[in-house]
Amino acid sequence: MKDKIIDLRNTPLVAVSSIRSPKYAARDFKGILILNGEIVLRTEKLSHDIQEEYKGKQLVLLGVLDGSVHFIKDLSEGIGLSLQRTFIKVSSYKQGTVGGDLELLLTPMVNLDGKDVLIVEDIVDSGRTLRFIINKLTNSFKPNSIKSCALLDKVERRLPGFEDVKADYTGFIIPDEFVVGYGLDYADNYRGYKHIAILKPEIFSENNSDK
Repeated sequence: MKDKIIDLRNTPLVAVSSIRSPKYAARDFKGILILNGEIVLRTEKLSHDIQEEYKGKQLVLLGVLDGSVHFIKDLSEGIGLSLQRTFIKVSSYKQGTVGGDLELLLTPMVNLDGKDVLIVEDIVDSGRTLRFIINKLTNSFKPNSIKSCALLDKVERRLPGFEDVKADYTGFIIPDEFVVGYGLDYADNYRGYKHIAILKPEIFSENNSDK
């Protein structure tokens, strides 16, 4: 049985100085929103829930590059089922954090016809990217089912007309802040930081991404 999504919108940040971190963390981060240990525990729970639902099915995990790489690795290792794993890449950035037209740059390397597809996202933001992917898969393949799993959900960022977009499995609801680490980036930096931190506003422009 799925448990309640963890809501971190009113959770105090962990001071970067309280744990061992690279020098750039103290310089660029407001604080740490989710410690790696919390990510691990939550991913284990999501893996268990997914395993229960997909027993006896032909599961394909479809990771969205580049942000989902850390998450899909840990998620797939926790699912005790035989499964396939492949990736797609969607362009939703033009410059900095300003979103442009969505475009599929990399198509799945696995035939999804007749398979049970689980899209794995790092974060759901405006809802545009997730809906775009679902529509593309529906029009290009004949999967048995399409569902989604997102580590993070920034629900306050939904665009008008996308309010109903949400992942079937979600790790954490987070505040409307720019988050990096554990695969998430700004200008392709900070992906390797193992915790999820909030970036200082002066590091990025005023417009956030619109995933």
